[in-house]
Amino acid sequence: MPLDLEKIRERIEAVRKEAEAKPTRKTFRSLKEYYLSPEWEGKRLAALHRARYRCESCGNPNPPLQAHHLTYAHLYNERPEDLRVLCLKCHPAADSGREQETAYDTYMSKKYGDDYEDTKAAGKSSRPGWKENKRAGERNMARGL
Repeated sequence: MPLDLEKIRERIEAVRKEAEAKPTRKTFRSLKEYYLSPEWEGKRLAALHRARYRCESCGNPNPPLQAHHLTYAHLYNERPEDLRVLCLKCHPAADSGREQETAYDTYMSKKYGDDYEDTKAAGKSSRPGWKENKRAGERNMARGL
């Protein structure tokens, strides 16, 4: 069944206008309610359109394609760069990677505290950053500082 791009564009525009007419920060009782809302539908369709209706990991054009959250930091108020379009084959691997990254960040924050968070907030790569801070601390300890 070929995609009717004109109908898709019209639907994206209609959903976008509907979402813009409502407050951007609505309270949802559940994640399921949010995923059924016009707000999410507009963001999902915009992500699909941006990705040209292909998986951004493997290039698969076959539906169903899903919008994957790279982070849940802006849940309910996602920015375009927070979403990635993935096929059913690639989505579970991406979820697993996000869970590992989240677990790693939690561990490093607990172990190294503010040094790790400051490095991450500065936009530096978090993994080398904490090692550099740790090495600097070790050098200072060796010097008696």
